[in-house]
Amino acid sequence: MLKFVFSPRWFYGIDCISAVLALIITLLIAAFSYKIYKFCKDKKYKYLTLSFLTLSASFFFKLLTNVTVYYDVTKEKMQEGLVLTYSVLESSDLLVSLGFIGHRFLFLAGFMGLFYLLYQHRDKKLLIIMTWLILLATWFSLSNYFFFHSTAILFLALLFWYYYRACQTSPKKKRRSQKDVMFTFWFLAMSQLAYLFVSVSLHLYALAEILQLIGFLLLLFTMLGIFRKTRK
Repeated sequence: MLKFVFSPRWFYGIDCISAVLALIITLLIAAFSYKIYKFCKDKKYKYLTLSFLTLSASFFFKLLTNVTVYYDVTKEKMQEGLVLTYSVLESSDLLVSLGFIGHRFLFLAGFMGLFYLLYQHRDKKLLIIMTWLILLATWFSLSNYFFFHSTAILFLALLFWYYYRACQTSPKKKRRSQKDVMFTFWFLAMSQLAYLFVSVSLHLYALAEILQLIGFLLLLFTMLGIFRKTRK
């Protein structure tokens, strides 16, 4: 099975660290969300917990994929600036495929959950349609990563737009935290946009990883501030 590793050689292994940090950050947000849910019994924090647990699971699968790709016994051949990796072990092909599918489906599902929560859509038909959308995006992304990243951009753009509109109408006291969350989704959307054009330059992969990590770090600090205010 032919695998395309869209990463500059100097970045090998660093994206594993990025995946670990993203996993830890999303787990922390999920844990704090659950504590708030136990404290105030507000169901929105329950759904927030589930969304971030889903994102945590997606980064676990991404980490599994990266470790398999970078540390399996491989033969490499340079061709047109891309690293074409031929796996020696057939078992790793299945592991990488499962990792890709798991990461991409759960990543989209996590942000779909946030969209569903923020826009307060309770129509089950819409949920079915969105689930079908991410299933299609996940399946077709196995042959073309465009479907996955463009769908991720769609969800992240809608989340950004939600907080942008909220900043226009909310009292000044709430605007600071809302702006921080808004910029979180801007960084995450930009990271997915960088992933889209990674075939143009391998360095865009590193940029995408950095932007994504900045987005999640900003989200963590913002959510911690919101959680502190909720507990008071």
